[in-house]
Order: sequence, then C-alpha cells, then structure tokens
Amino acid sequence: MDIHEAFKLVLSTPKQWADKLLEDISEEDSMVRGKDGLNHIRWLAGHLCYTSRIIASGLGNAPAFDEEERYKALFDWQTRPSSDARSYPSLEEIMNNYSTFHQAGLDAIDKLSDADMEKEIQITDDWKEKTEDFVIRFAQHQAYHVGQIAVVRSKVLGRKGLFD
Repeated sequence: MDIHEAFKLVLSTPKQWADKLLEDISEEDSMVRGKDGLNHIRWLAGHLCYTSRIIASGLGNAPAFDEEERYKALFDWQTRPSSDARSYPSLEEIMNNYSTFHQAGLDAIDKLSDADMEKEIQITDDWKEKTEDFVIRFAQHQAYHVGQIAVVRSKVLGRKGLFD
C-alpha cells in the first residue's frame, strides 16, 4: 500500500463508521443530547462534515459551497450545540455534504505527488503544516468525533454499537 492509499484509508474509515452509525438515526434522534450535556449527533455529524471540507480545502480541492458561513457558525471548533433543531440543516443534508467533501479530499490525495506529502501547506492565515501531518491529524480528529457519535447512540439512544 502506498502513502496515497494509506491516507485514503485513514480518512475513509471514520467516514464509513459514521455512515453505519447514522443509518438508522432519525432527525429527531439526532438532536438528543442526554443528561450529561453531550454533543448531539446532529452537531457531531455537522462538525465532521465541516472539517471534511477543511481537509479538502487544505489539500487544494474544496468544492464550492454556498452554505460555508452557516456551517462555520454552527459547526466550527469553538461552537456549542444548540437544542433548536430549526437552527440546523437536516441530518440528511449534512450527510450528503459530508459525502461530497469527503470525496473531494480523497480526490485531492490522488493528485498529490510523493514530494507533496512532505510540503508545508497553508491551512489558514496562521496555520501551516506538512501535508502528511495535516491528513493524519484530521483522520484522528474524525475518528474521535465518530466515537462520540457511538457514545450518544449507545448510552443515550440505547442503540447497538458499530460492532455489535
């Protein structure tokens, strides 16, 4: 397996887990937080979606997205989940966008040369990172939040886990 295939695998595994964990979650279920103030699934899925676009963007392949500012206000790093479902896009919309952004990231990896993996890329005005470190960091980040979805799913909603 070459580095491109490895990076695609580490980014795709959390996406596959998220898809599986969310396949039977209703719009209503996606807003349940539990009594411990956990992030609700709609926010977690939105955050995964939003950060998937950051991955694609950092790798030079961000799809056009008219809702970028709305998603940033709802799902960026320092945002907090709201209990008002009307303030969020539907879970279905979020997951469709997540799939689009995820695929854009995978397509960007296909276009990178081996030398590109060592190059430093500009993510934001004040954030630079080597491409390979950026991909690994975000793969870990995605897996972390998928784990949170699994917790809400099992502990709050009483559903089976990913491997049950």
